[in-house]
Amino acid sequence: MREVTSIKTATLLNAAAKYTNVIFNLLATSILARILSPEDYGVVAVVTVFSTFFLLFADIGLGSGIIQNKDLNDDDISNIFSFTIYLGLALMVLFILCSYPISLWYGDSVYFTLGVCLSFSLFFNAINMIPNALLQKEKQFVVIAIRTVVVALISYGVAIALALLGWRYYALVFQSIVSAFLAFAWNYRSVKLRIHLRFNYNSIKKILNYSIFNFAYEVLNYFGRNLDNLLTGKFIGKVALGYYNKAYNLMLYPVSYLTYAITPVLHPILSDYQNERKTIYDKYIRIFKVLSLLGTFFSVYCYFAAEEVILILYGRQWQSAIPCVRALSISIWFQMTAASCTSVFKSLGDSKTRFYSGVIYVPIQIVCIVIGIIVGNIEILSIFVAVSFIVRFVIEYYFLIRRCLHESLVKFYRDLLPELSMVLVMSVIMILIKRIDVDHVIISALIKGLACGITYLIMLFLTGQYRYLLSLVPKKWRK
Repeated sequence: MREVTSIKTATLLNAAAKYTNVIFNLLATSILARILSPEDYGVVAVVTVFSTFFLLFADIGLGSGIIQNKDLNDDDISNIFSFTIYLGLALMVLFILCSYPISLWYGDSVYFTLGVCLSFSLFFNAINMIPNALLQKEKQFVVIAIRTVVVALISYGVAIALALLGWRYYALVFQSIVSAFLAFAWNYRSVKLRIHLRFNYNSIKKILNYSIFNFAYEVLNYFGRNLDNLLTGKFIGKVALGYYNKAYNLMLYPVSYLTYAITPVLHPILSDYQNERKTIYDKYIRIFKVLSLLGTFFSVYCYFAAEEVILILYGRQWQSAIPCVRALSISIWFQMTAASCTSVFKSLGDSKTRFYSGVIYVPIQIVCIVIGIIVGNIEILSIFVAVSFIVRFVIEYYFLIRRCLHESLVKFYRDLLPELSMVLVMSVIMILIKRIDVDHVIISALIKGLACGITYLIMLFLTGQYRYLLSLVPKKWRK
């Protein structure tokens, strides 16, 4: 298979898979949201938070270490892979044991059963870390793209079938299990890996110094990202968590499917220039501007069309999630750009500075979440969570631009002024459009989409920012 080395080409391949996947994802979640209740989603959200935490210990930064280190041989990688199998088994057993106290904490025995089921998903995700990292290192983005689509089709098909059969939250759990197993099976067949019953620890030591700070950062980031779900489920309730979690995941759609089409290819490609900071900055800033420009549109549209989006995608039983979507949408612009920071930190091999940035902003995120929980209202919680993401943006880019890349912060923020003007103008237009009384939800969504989209395009040309988006188009198509 031909190796892909261009960021643009790799991004387009990854984007094709992501955007095909998002269609299936939206369709599947729309169907599931009409079959399952907010309580079902709330129950699974609680267990998923804990399984995600255990998954951090399955990787401990080894995947990114394999991508970054260019001196590892095949035997080293097989040793590291063998280590993750033992680690995955240990974490699987430990998670099953921990499921019982989790069920006692939330006062529902179903969490133990769900924990046992999700332990299999945890195991396959753990042992998939190295095969997936190896595919990224070899820049086999076509394989990853095809796998993403096929796995999504099959796993969501299973989930919908089980939901129709009345399996409730187990349908969501089995979607996770099937997805994890198929992704691992596909990746393992795509790479050359051997399993050693007795692995050589020296292979792990080669990337441990780099990986340990990545792992420490991920642990910090976990609490900043998941404490809201943990505390909401305990102190506000499963139904409230279902609404909040649905709104949060909806907010992540533009972040995930626009940003993550780019970020997975940044680390393996930019790591080739890890000793050329100026080159990395020049390449990255163009990607940053694209994400920033796209983020402005989705932040404004999701804020003013939150009601239409929820009703169209999930139905009227999810109306209580609308205020949360509106509040969280404010942070989309900031999250879309900041999500790309991680890849640049990793490509520079400066996981320590990234960790230091987390030490500062994660406590601020936690304070914001605790305030929202104390108030006891998921809309207020959503507002504080959105504010915490804005704070994260400021802190993380200070460390990346100033401390790592040694570039001017003044110039960096000055380059964001066109986006700010676009947000202000689009918001004014959307406030005026909102006064139009339209009863049909789809027509209302289309009117708001057209008004926001046309204003956005006009502002792109007036500010001259269209050239950044135009750079994504192949040169032969620009003529």
